[in-house]
Amino acid sequence: MLLFKTIKLPIHIKRNKKRCNIKNINAPKKKSLKKFILAVLAIAVLIYGFRVLKNYKVDNKTEESVFSIESTAYVEEGLLDIKRLTNVEKGVKLKKDGTPEVLIFHTHSSESYAENENGEKATVIDAGNKLANIISNNYGVGVVHDVSQYNIVNGKVSIEGSYERSENGVRELIKKYPDIKILIDLHRDSYNGIEPNTVYYKGENISKIMLVNGVCALNSNGQKADAGVENEYIDQNLAYSVDLKRNADKIADVMKNIYIKPYRYSLNIMPCSFLLEAGNEKNTIDEVEGSLNIFAKALFETIE
Repeated sequence: MLLFKTIKLPIHIKRNKKRCNIKNINAPKKKSLKKFILAVLAIAVLIYGFRVLKNYKVDNKTEESVFSIESTAYVEEGLLDIKRLTNVEKGVKLKKDGTPEVLIFHTHSSESYAENENGEKATVIDAGNKLANIISNNYGVGVVHDVSQYNIVNGKVSIEGSYERSENGVRELIKKYPDIKILIDLHRDSYNGIEPNTVYYKGENISKIMLVNGVCALNSNGQKADAGVENEYIDQNLAYSVDLKRNADKIADVMKNIYIKPYRYSLNIMPCSFLLEAGNEKNTIDEVEGSLNIFAKALFETIE
């Protein structure tokens, strides 16, 4: 018995030592793991909080941070109220089965861009081709691209009457393609000598873009002018523009304020109509293409 106890005792002690060693080795690991988990959770909370704050800032913009209003434009009280426009019923539903549902056209087709590195000088029609390819290839939506030259009369540029001519042409195309639900009148802006021409996004410079909406004009007495430019779809036009800008701002700082000008332009034909100014004469077609990708993404997020 004594011999057994003598033999057993050291073994028993060794086992206790082993347990102590195991406990001492594992304790720091558990503590480190706990710290690591807490650190990961803290980072996740910070990221979530940043995203919520960013979306809050985007979704709670004021009229001044969304619109720029031309001095000759008459804006009725409440027309540009952001909360009101957010609640406007829009209701466009797309099939996305290849049926033509988007029409791109150019009231001023001769507007051109700067030469790119290859010496290529493109026009808004080339920009329209790129946007049509983006929409059809990336979003599965059929596109009609109207390349008619509505600002050319007898071989010469004639701005006067171009919107009336483009409206007639667009209405004929809608008869031919009755499933069209989105109109995009694609223009090129003019450089004002102040604003930067490009925005750096994902390793490349892309052009600025801007949406334009038309309202009634002011007369010389500062009152609403009887300009005959009524637009029954003005609320929907504005609501779509506000939503599209909101979605574009979440992607990149590429979109200028929505510009409010007198006249209705090409926006009275359909509720979901956009007058898009893509780049200016200082931009190349490559820079414009980058911003058109963002426009298309924001457009379909708005529609869906």
